[in-house]
Amino acid sequence: MKKEQLQFLREKLDKINLEILKLLNIRGRIVQKIGQVKMEIGYTLIDAKREKEILQNLFLHNQGPFSNQQITAIFQEIFRQSIELQKEIFNIKRMKD
Repeated sequence: MKKEQLQFLREKLDKINLEILKLLNIRGRIVQKIGQVKMEIGYTLIDAKREKEILQNLFLHNQGPFSNQQITAIFQEIFRQSIELQKEIFNIKRMKD
């Protein structure tokens, strides 16, 4: 009984992981578009104010079990990887110039 429950929960988690991956890739494509716009209007890659706004909004909606500190850690990594995607856009532009 317990092994079946574990298997069921793991399968459920696998489906959620795939959905998270799908959403991360959608987010990544939007981040790339934002990077293109930032480059065109002369903005810098990092926007600490925007990152803070995002975190504050997440905290307002966080119902746990992750603490706000854990949410911060998770999203700071997402922010870092998003900046890496945008750097690629900026580097392609420099190579063309």
